Amino acid sequence: MIEYNKTKWVDGNTPIDAEKLNNIETGIEQISNLGIISKSVVGIEVTETIPEEPIDKYLYFILGNDGQLKNIMYGSVIIS
Repeated sequence: MIEYNKTKWVDGNTPIDAEKLNNIETGIEQISNLGIISKSVVGIEVTETIPEEPIDKYLYFILGNDGQLKNIMYGSVIIS
């Protein structure tokens, strides 16, 4: 089993920085290397707005104007 150190996100309190984004990327890479999501997620995008026409099988990290994580989407579904 691969160990993953989850970040505790607190609205308006937890800054979005390279360390936290790299932690997410590392977790996704580890899962991808196992072949679990390689067919499920075909792209990752960090954006400040919810896409008008989200791409199927894309994972979106939506940031507020302050750089804080607001939502996570998979395709057109908001999951957080």
